[in-house]
Amino acid sequence: MDKISPEEKIQWMKKILQKKESISSVASKIGVYYTTVDKWLRNYKAIGP
Repeated sequence: MDKISPEEKIQWMKKILQKKESISSVASKIGVYYTTVDKWLRNYKAIGP
């Protein structure tokens, strides 16, 4: 998959936080490692979008 835009990352993080998607499923769908999505989520929670 191509590079994920900041806007797309925010949408994925919202889905995870709303319990609509898991970190694993997001990682699989966008073709990145679980740890990458986990890092994005921790950053999103800490500093916001």
